Amino acid sequence: MTTMFLMSALATFLYVCLRALQQLNVVHGHYLRIPFVSIGMGIGDVVLILLIVKADTWLIGLSNGVAGALGCYAAMWINRRWWV
Repeated sequence: MTTMFLMSALATFLYVCLRALQQLNVVHGHYLRIPFVSIGMGIGDVVLILLIVKADTWLIGLSNGVAGALGCYAAMWINRRWWV
């Protein structure tokens, strides 16, 4: 059970980070980065769906919510440090 929470939280963290980076790419006009981030987001969609379907508790939403917030923070940090 704990492994499922950790895997789902990690997948959510990465997926939300990619989504936030994609939004920042669009806002700042980074056209060359968009296809690569889109591919990562497509893979993230499939992974998250598979993990959530296998989950047998609603508590996975709590771990995904926390991981999603951390993913947004990470994307903002990455954008300021390396992508601007």
